[in-house]
Amino acid sequence: MPIIGFVGAAVDFSRAASARSALQSALDSTALTLSKEAAGLTTTQITQKATEYVTALFNRPEAKNLAVTVSYTKSPSSLTVGGSAA
Repeated sequence: MPIIGFVGAAVDFSRAASARSALQSALDSTALTLSKEAAGLTTTQITQKATEYVTALFNRPEAKNLAVTVSYTKSPSSLTVGGSAA
């Protein structure tokens, strides 16, 4: 019986690590895409586009409550895109 529990835990850990990696990839791609056009957008537009991009790139039905955060400053130019999911 303990072996089945360990196998189940390993599968859960593997799925969580895969989802974390997929979210990081989606956030990185979003940051790179937005960095080209962020200077001409408002903060609200940047946040909206970031959410749209991440949602389109991160297709994991097991991940719930996806939240995207964006921080942008014009001078010096800095764009940070973060996210979380349960």
